[in-house]
Amino acid sequence: MPIYAILHAIDVLNRTADSVSGKTNFSRLERWKGHALPTQTKGLYPFGCLAFKHVPPELRTKLDAHATPMVYLGIDPKSRSYRLGTLYALNLSVSVDVTFMESVFPFRRVQNQSSPLGS
Repeated sequence: MPIYAILHAIDVLNRTADSVSGKTNFSRLERWKGHALPTQTKGLYPFGCLAFKHVPPELRTKLDAHATPMVYLGIDPKSRSYRLGTLYALNLSVSVDVTFMESVFPFRRVQNQSSPLGS
């Protein structure tokens, strides 16, 4: 899983704008391509956030769940779709039809708010 965090960080760095240099503010990807890319940050979500992968009607019965909870691991560079990992076994999958919960992180450790020295 650390490799996916590194790949996601590289993708974010390449797609977000650098510090202002002169009057124009371009990202690394825009400078490489040579023109503006207004939708380059589309699909960038917080790494490790909860994502629900849609299950097509052909693969489920009437009472099955319509979505599977997963974890967002970045954008797949080969297919430009979302790279996801299952919550329990971390099996990888790729999907386009995904709903994101950007403020929910299933693997985040909750730290105790009280002082470790006592009260």
